[in-house]
Amino acid sequence: MARKHRHRENGVTKMHTIIGGFEAVFDDLAKLPQVQSVITGVISPNKSEHEELTFQYFTDSGLKLLAKTTDAVQEVFLVAKDKHGALAELRARGHLNERVKSTMSTNKKKQGKKPASGIAGNTPRRDQRYNQNDLPKDKPTTLKDLLSPEQLAKLTEQSNELKEKEKTEQEAKRKAEVDRREKEKKELESNFEYLLNNSKMDWKNFK
Repeated sequence: MARKHRHRENGVTKMHTIIGGFEAVFDDLAKLPQVQSVITGVISPNKSEHEELTFQYFTDSGLKLLAKTTDAVQEVFLVAKDKHGALAELRARGHLNERVKSTMSTNKKKQGKKPASGIAGNTPRRDQRYNQNDLPKDKPTTLKDLLSPEQLAKLTEQSNELKEKEKTEQEAKRKAEVDRREKEKKELESNFEYLLNNSKMDWKNFK
């Protein structure tokens, strides 16, 4: 039966009810040398065929797991400096269920999610809030994260060189355009003066 907690105990920050029989598992996870803290997250009314703990993905500060029972699913966050070491230890201890998903589960996903409701299935789902500062925040991986400082510095230098080259080319084009217009202006003035002088000469001939 689930117990409701909102305090820290034995390295486990219990923000919400702990579903199923996972309390002992979370206490064991908190004792791992690679794990600094275990934070229990929100509960959704989704169901699983078995009671199991599965790995979802790495976060900036650790790992995200899902604790699943036949009644509900709960988010669990592990704060760990050595993310891969913590995941390897979880697998070694047999805490994670990484079996291949059945065809039934795949078909359920294709049918789409049902409207959110309470765990019992007949009441509106409550907005279970928690302190956002207590939970690891997911951040997408960028090119900057994948490059070493030397590679990043070289890429920045190349970018600056391209910008400077583009600026020089634009300035050269602008100057060429100014010179072209100036040349056209002088040619027009010269032609006008020539026509004016010829007109005066012709006028004198007709007098």
